[in-house]
Amino acid sequence: MRRIRTAVSDDLDGSPAEETVVFALDGERYEIDLSAGNAAELRQALEPFVAWARRIRGRIPRPGQPVQRPALVRAQTIQAWALEKGYEVSDRGPIPIWLSREYDQHCEAPRAGELGRPVR
Repeated sequence: MRRIRTAVSDDLDGSPAEETVVFALDGERYEIDLSAGNAAELRQALEPFVAWARRIRGRIPRPGQPVQRPALVRAQTIQAWALEKGYEVSDRGPIPIWLSREYDQHCEAPRAGELGRPVR
């Protein structure tokens, strides 16, 4: 049996890394592999700024994790339905309320994770 081991090293000094630290600055997300000592040093260096910062609620999605935007999915679904039915729909901007209501009258309500389908 063949075993594969993955060794992660500290990005600063090459020693064995014990954790990956994720942080954000100026709208950019970063991650760095650090030993326990370097991770503590980074946290200590940021502590005076973190102490005065405002925390943003919610979690930052992990890389590769899809970001769900229900309103966007709904708008795209209504747009596709409207085009199929022969309505003229702009490919930009909000869906008109009258069209959204028309869609709701002719289609069943979408279930969690599904797009609305016409009622037969």
